[in-house]
Amino acid sequence: MTQKSFSSSALSPATNPGLPGAAATIPIGANGPLVGARPFRRPPHTIYIALDYAYRKWTQGLNVAMASRSDDSTYLGGDDLAGGNSLLLPNRNLDFGYAKVNVNEAYAVTPRLSVFMQIDNLLNQQHIAPIGYPSMPATVRFGLKARFGGN
Repeated sequence: MTQKSFSSSALSPATNPGLPGAAATIPIGANGPLVGARPFRRPPHTIYIALDYAYRKWTQGLNVAMASRSDDSTYLGGDDLAGGNSLLLPNRNLDFGYAKVNVNEAYAVTPRLSVFMQIDNLLNQQHIAPIGYPSMPATVRFGLKARFGGN
């Protein structure tokens, strides 16, 4: 939770005059979170689960990462055609939650050669990673792993 902030939007919060009714008085952090609000793009609830199973020559794995909704901003304060804030939305839960499920399996043909299959983003849910790039859609990979040298 943001305890102190010296950003201009926290000192004098913006409002969107285009929101209907009493919602027009909702304070909006245009460029940073308001005091008492959650930091932007940091979901309050996350979970990561990894299950791996290996038996003789077979190996299977399941990875699940889930995140709840998070606060964010459109960062469009004063950017509409009239120089106003009609493009700003309230910060609360602006980013969607998501679940990412990855599955993998491998079979060791010999001690030095194995065949593998990996499925990333099995549920095909799109989310924006913290660095700002959209996630990849469901992706399937097949291949061979060969080990050279070593014991």
